[in-house]
Amino acid sequence: MYCSSCGSANGDFAVRCHACGQLLASSTSPLPTNQSSSSSLPNPWLAGTAIVATLCLIGLATLITQRGLWTALLSTQPAPTVVAPESSRLALRQRAVPMPTTSVVPRPVHPMILDLGQVGSSGPWRFVVDDVGFAPDESANGWYQAVVTYTLLNTSDHAAELPIPSTVPNDTNKPHAITKQPSFVPLPSIPEEDPSIANGLRLYLLDRAERAFGGGFGTGEGGYEFIAAAGDAIRLNYRFRYPDSSLQPFTLRFQFPQSVGAARFDVKLDQKFPSSVSLVPSSSTPRVPEGTWVRIGNEWSVTCRGVDFSPAQQTGERPVTVHLQVQNLTDTPRPALMAPSDSNGSLRDFYLTDSAGHLAYSHSDNLPGVIIPPHQTRDVLVHLYTLDLASTAHPLYFSAVVNWQTNQTAQFLLQGLDSAN
Repeated sequence: MYCSSCGSANGDFAVRCHACGQLLASSTSPLPTNQSSSSSLPNPWLAGTAIVATLCLIGLATLITQRGLWTALLSTQPAPTVVAPESSRLALRQRAVPMPTTSVVPRPVHPMILDLGQVGSSGPWRFVVDDVGFAPDESANGWYQAVVTYTLLNTSDHAAELPIPSTVPNDTNKPHAITKQPSFVPLPSIPEEDPSIANGLRLYLLDRAERAFGGGFGTGEGGYEFIAAAGDAIRLNYRFRYPDSSLQPFTLRFQFPQSVGAARFDVKLDQKFPSSVSLVPSSSTPRVPEGTWVRIGNEWSVTCRGVDFSPAQQTGERPVTVHLQVQNLTDTPRPALMAPSDSNGSLRDFYLTDSAGHLAYSHSDNLPGVIIPPHQTRDVLVHLYTLDLASTAHPLYFSAVVNWQTNQTAQFLLQGLDSAN
């Protein structure tokens, strides 16, 4: 930079002249007066793209105008582009968190607390625990047994069945009974089935530590399918085995199946209900006296002539014989009192009770098997067995259930009995 006063040369960033001290002019560079041709002219590629896009838009507008689509386009709402439809979001959530493939387990039902002699009900069934006894178990050293007596009443107006499977685990190493005792397995028995899935009434004995012990009927601890005609009350004995380490008080748990209400009860076996009651056969059930003929469906007509009691056997069971007369109403010969649709007799049952529900039951191998010709009548004997039904009890109630599913039954009220003591 040169001084305008003395003409001396100075640096480009000098403020005063080094020779005369004169202030120098500003060193700011002037702005360029023109730019290069490459920055001032538009980009040829961008210009071509804009021209092509414009021509496409013009062609598209012409096509829409020719086809009259402007009204439809203007009235249609634009589809969402960011938020997925609800169905898609649900599907994505299902894939991210798989839904269960099995049915949801229902919440556990809290048991209703009952005492001895207090009535409970589930669906058409009413029950009451009448008594309980504890004693050493002769079939297993160091173990005890509890024998619970309870009564079931069918309150419906038709025959019904209630499977009562054994709740004893299938243990082949379990000690066997060393004394011969009655085998209480009324007909028809159910096939062996896992008690955890059996659709029936399940009973367990719980000690003070909430340990559960299974049980069954008789020394074999079996189970059976309980069949009862309308209004009948039947008294049953159920046996449990438990170790001597179990501490009282004990509780008897009833768990009814889903098909009859799924009610759950815990009966305190050490407490007696103050106003305990006993379930008795319904007085409103139509029962005919002995000697009266009853028609069962279109196949049978039957009457009861009387009952005989025989001396007790070595097993403790006492034989009971019911005398019937049966007429075949069809045109073909048939086994006595068997439904045409029931080839194996699993839908029928025969039993005798008193007013307290004490039972004479049938075995699987002695049901009536007499073949009756068409339109003829035959004498038929029904062989039953009892542990506690007295020959002096009266009245007695005899029920012949030919088919519980179709309510084909005959019920008799027996007063004057020809009994052998």
